[in-house]
Amino acid sequence: MQKEELKQYLNAAIDALSYEELNMFMFTLKSDEPDLLSVGQEVVTLKGEVKKMNTISLKLSGEINAMFEKTKKENEKDSVLSKDLKRVLLKITAQDELMMRTKYHFDELPEMSRFLNRNFKKKFFAWKDGFNIQHKKWEKFMTSIDMERTGLEDEVFNKEYHEAIEIVSKSSIEHMQITENQEIGYLYNNILIKRAKVTVNKL
Repeated sequence: MQKEELKQYLNAAIDALSYEELNMFMFTLKSDEPDLLSVGQEVVTLKGEVKKMNTISLKLSGEINAMFEKTKKENEKDSVLSKDLKRVLLKITAQDELMMRTKYHFDELPEMSRFLNRNFKKKFFAWKDGFNIQHKKWEKFMTSIDMERTGLEDEVFNKEYHEAIEIVSKSSIEHMQITENQEIGYLYNNILIKRAKVTVNKL
């Protein structure tokens, strides 16, 4: 029997042995047969290392699977939080649109006639001043939470953030410039929350 054949024979035999049987096997090797003894020692050592590696691999595989399940659950939780956050942000955008429309109407009001009741004008201007104070506070709040409006007049059209619902062609206005805002768009930390609906100039 050749040395390589002996290795294969011993390896096949050792596959079926337990650790106790492997230790007993070492005692059956005769010291006056150096080749057989060295081959046996080599195979027993390798077999022990392989079994140790298999144990470590199984343990590592279990840890990886546990980590994967944990990550999956955390991602699902984060996804739910993201939906909740978006729901809140959309409520904020609705409130902002109301504030913007109210300010627009205040700004577009014609000058008060001197024939109007003085008491009425006094109350009206107090109301307007109160709104302007509230509007300034609201603007600070929007900035503090990193909310940004987009799709306003004179902006350049960006298909990532804007939806063109009407096209005009005016030579006096720059190409792809927004001429009118139909619905304001919003970004949160540069992430699109709501797409703007706009009128765009196209030459």
